[in-house]
Amino acid sequence: MNILIVNVHSALNLGDDAIMYTTVRSIQHRFPDAKITVAANDPDSWVKYEHIEVSNALCTWIANCRLGLWRQRFYLTPFVILFLCLSAILFRLFNIGLHTGSYEKDHLLDAYFNADLVLSCGGGNFYAHGPLSPGFVWNLITLGFAVGLKKRVVMLPQSIGPIEHWWQRFLARAVFNRVDTIMVREPESERFIISTLKLTKPPIPIPDLAFGLPPVVGRLPVKITQNDSKLRVGFTIIDRNAQNPDFLDQETYEDAICSLITKLDQEYSAEIFLIIQCYGPSTDQDDRNITNRIYQRLQNQIANIFVLDNFNDALEIKSAIKALDFVIGTRMHTGIFALSTSIPVILMGYQPKTCGMMKSFGLPKYCCEMEEVTEQGLYVLINDLQRNLDDLKWEISANFSKTQDALSKWITYLDSAT
Repeated sequence: MNILIVNVHSALNLGDDAIMYTTVRSIQHRFPDAKITVAANDPDSWVKYEHIEVSNALCTWIANCRLGLWRQRFYLTPFVILFLCLSAILFRLFNIGLHTGSYEKDHLLDAYFNADLVLSCGGGNFYAHGPLSPGFVWNLITLGFAVGLKKRVVMLPQSIGPIEHWWQRFLARAVFNRVDTIMVREPESERFIISTLKLTKPPIPIPDLAFGLPPVVGRLPVKITQNDSKLRVGFTIIDRNAQNPDFLDQETYEDAICSLITKLDQEYSAEIFLIIQCYGPSTDQDDRNITNRIYQRLQNQIANIFVLDNFNDALEIKSAIKALDFVIGTRMHTGIFALSTSIPVILMGYQPKTCGMMKSFGLPKYCCEMEEVTEQGLYVLINDLQRNLDDLKWEISANFSKTQDALSKWITYLDSAT
């Protein structure tokens, strides 16, 4: 069986890496003879996975989507669509696979033509905040081509929405109504599909596939000398303004983080670990820049503050998080890594998916919107977390067991699609 996985970004984001780890491992266990091809924006980052083939994503035909330059040569998009439509017609009517003469492009085309099953990688690929979001459009084109070829298409657990402007919603309906299965990973996406997109078939709620990472041993990097008697707190920090210039609260967010770390040092003599979860590939997605800025701001005031910036994969970062007492994160998968190891977490959401995930896990009170972050608000949550620590760990463990039960079902939906 030939399986093509599309709408894949970069393994430099360890959240994406966690999703892919579970995806590939589960497929190889269920279909040991399957040939898996991954079409990615950043293909070089995925070659570490054995027994899969890696190809450039469809968007790379005209854009540098590896670096998030989605508008680059976007004016060529109609010509690509015409070529893909012609390819689909020739394939469906005459079983002819149209090629371009470019090895890289034709490798991807052959993966589409030969696929028995096309999977849209789990994650947050389908949202559009503006009236024209080229990245969103390309993700739809990527699925639409598979639909046009009459391939079986399954969307693995997604966050879907918000999608602004009627014409982008129209495109979403046109594509989503023609895929075989849509899985969503949190209630907000399910509601958006049902109440806003009004698709003809209901989505299937399945937790984020990163919850499927295997158990790990809690271990911080050897270079860090820890005092076991001290409170250990981890942080993940992002530069949201670099990602979205419309976000105007970056300074307030950074001030709140710094004030909170100072208070944790003064009141608990806590060891603070600034954790890098995302290493690029674009500058705005590389959390090392913002994290080092925070570190430099605090290093002369706080003795026990460390930057953990050398994780090679999702298992390593999950192992480090398990060695902490609790985590305050801005990236959603920081929360997933923590909850998977029964570590309490407070999340600051910059998209609906974050608080949606916490709500589906039964912990909505420990998530706040990034625009509303204050040092005092976070400190109140920390005190609440500390007071209820034992009960909270029990609740996390119980909810994680339920999550694992729900997650175990996702691979069965591939059986009916093959």
